[in-house]
Amino acid sequence: MLQQTFIHIPGIGRETERDLWKHGICCWDDADRFEKRFGAVGARLHQKLEEYIPRSREAVRRKDAGFFERLSTLGEAWRIFPEFANECVYLDIETTGLSSVFDMVTMVGLYDGR
Repeated sequence: MLQQTFIHIPGIGRETERDLWKHGICCWDDADRFEKRFGAVGARLHQKLEEYIPRSREAVRRKDAGFFERLSTLGEAWRIFPEFANECVYLDIETTGLSSVFDMVTMVGLYDGR
């Protein structure tokens, strides 16, 4: 899942990611070969991919989930789970949602991959 993701790269949003996928650049390996295969990616995007894909691979190798923190700010943290399942836990807190003053926690859930 993570290696099909490009939105962790600053300056690449959901629309650009969808365009990459539409042009057959569906994973980091495709992006490595895209210049010969596609030629449809602009110079600026090409530069970002050349810079960040090797850094992304290195972050996975080092188990550096923090490198992908931008995914959390975009609501896409779930994309890192398969790569980091043994090093992370998902926390879900449910509340009554009645007000910011009188809200009550009703449940806390943890998922650690098992």
